[in-house]
Amino acid sequence: MGSTKVEEVPHIVEVLENITGKSTRASKSLSYKKAVIDMNIIKWIKESTTGNKNYTFPIFVDGASDDEFYNLIVPVDENGNVLSPKIRRYVVAPHALEAYRGSGYDFAKFQGKYYTYNFDRFFNAINFKSGKLAMGMPDCNEDGSAIGSTSSSPIENPDLIQTDWHQLWGPSTDIPTGSISFSSLWESYTAYQAGAYQNTGSSSQYEETVSTSAQGIVWLGNNNPTAPTVTHHLYSATTFNITANHAPDGNAFSLGPDICTTRINIVIKWSDGTTTTFEYYTNCEATAPISKRDISNIGSKSGCDNGPGQTVTINLNHFSSIVNRLCPDIASEAYTDMFTNPAHAQALSDYLIQNNVQCEDASFEKAFALEAMIAMSQDAEVDFDDQIILDKSVLSNQKVKCVYDKLKSQSNTFFKNVINTRFASDKIANIRFKIAQTPGGEDAFTKGSANGTTFRLYDILLDPEAVASASNIEIALMLIHESIHAELLDRLVEMGAITGFDSDGYPIFISNNVIYNSYIGLTALMINLYKNYAQSNPQWNHNSFNTTGLRDEMVQNLMSLHPLLNDSNNDFLSNVNGQNNLLYNNFTLQELMEFIGWIGLEETDEYKNTIGNNAYLQGKKEFVENAAKTEYTKNCN
Repeated sequence: MGSTKVEEVPHIVEVLENITGKSTRASKSLSYKKAVIDMNIIKWIKESTTGNKNYTFPIFVDGASDDEFYNLIVPVDENGNVLSPKIRRYVVAPHALEAYRGSGYDFAKFQGKYYTYNFDRFFNAINFKSGKLAMGMPDCNEDGSAIGSTSSSPIENPDLIQTDWHQLWGPSTDIPTGSISFSSLWESYTAYQAGAYQNTGSSSQYEETVSTSAQGIVWLGNNNPTAPTVTHHLYSATTFNITANHAPDGNAFSLGPDICTTRINIVIKWSDGTTTTFEYYTNCEATAPISKRDISNIGSKSGCDNGPGQTVTINLNHFSSIVNRLCPDIASEAYTDMFTNPAHAQALSDYLIQNNVQCEDASFEKAFALEAMIAMSQDAEVDFDDQIILDKSVLSNQKVKCVYDKLKSQSNTFFKNVINTRFASDKIANIRFKIAQTPGGEDAFTKGSANGTTFRLYDILLDPEAVASASNIEIALMLIHESIHAELLDRLVEMGAITGFDSDGYPIFISNNVIYNSYIGLTALMINLYKNYAQSNPQWNHNSFNTTGLRDEMVQNLMSLHPLLNDSNNDFLSNVNGQNNLLYNNFTLQELMEFIGWIGLEETDEYKNTIGNNAYLQGKKEFVENAAKTEYTKNCN
């Protein structure tokens, strides 16, 4: 068994291009009839009985669910001749689906069946108008071959070898070599056959009924101009019955001005249990015999031999979800990155399924998923629970990443909870944390970018120098405060108060009279606008959002985080009271956090009315703010 690159199998690519009429020059993929043959991964194995090399490619079929996946198998004989391609469809048993998902789609845990189809029959048996598969009985095995018949055993099929591609997608299963034979279902036959009948009045000549039934993929052709239009074309049927009834006792069937001796009845039972019935007449005026031309190619030889034999199985269920739900550019580096990082693929796939993202959506979830895929390819980490992207600059900064993890240890959805508590409605802003220079020298800055109201991604920039000198509690305050800042920006965009952002990421307000003198002033302005703007979103409870409540919740967050961030050997409260020098009475921890909670809100009316107009309280606040920088530990473990 081995792997290869698409550049190394031009003979196979040429055959596939000729069959499909498509080109792979623009990307490592081939799109055909709403399915994608992906050539980023190609596995092969030498078949022990024939000496053929069987090459496996993953296929993503539009409309497929996560309980099935598809492989293209291309046999190449010892002389290098490319033989007839086959499609393998793997379907997990309903009772085993949850465990299979829980294993990360490890094929060793697969229980179900696989079905083998000829290439053309497979692609012609998909109802692309409805986007649903109409696959029923396969070409090479009537009922499907069982895989993993018991919950405790690995794959019990000598023909199937699991690929783990770089040993990242679950363990390989040690399967003995061998081959398996299939019984060929399809045989050439005549759907019905009878001679020419003359209307002589002899009842014995007209009481003949010929019936035929079969299973498989049905081609219902129609060469009879008097017959009704056949609407089902190359679909999957479990059975179909054709009955020819000849008029008895010289009494023919009346069809308008014509007199016909034969009526054809066709009943098709489809794989979903429904039936289709239609009829038409032939031998009209007793001038033509019944012939196979009237229903062309009802059944035909499948051309399937004993199947391709031993093959490598590539089970990329996650990629199926990504392709079918996100419709990314599969030629992009971001998509290709998924193949070398299956953990990325699984996380993205889970997010798409949980949020029911669809290709045709214009949702925030879809837009975030596309950004997340790009970010992961750039060595970022994506927090899908909170819809936050951690840039690699954050991941490489031990202190900031540690504080972030401490925040998240409170809850997997810590930042969503922060927003829900402050705003009494769900978080909508998508955030990316970065350590980068801020445009105006701020310690932290939320840089907005928007594509109308379709999608916004906010880069929360933490200044490198500020991060280096900041204490744990200051970094926690930055992360929480700027997340709220991003949410305010996003809601003001949706309300129409902000029309966009300038090149530095500062908001552009709809009113030309808006003035703010500092980043802190901008926060105060946005709080006021959010509470009072006339075009408010009725889903948001604006009255629940105010500076006092914002500060109070911030205090509670800091109190909860303090035991995780504080160094008990260098205790913050003891240090502050030791530096007090009796300027103020000894502080309690609650008092310290209440003053810290005002940081960044100094331009609000509530601050000015509570502290700004009181020199004593303002002095205490400034003392505590400085202490948070100098007396709180800067080491996070």
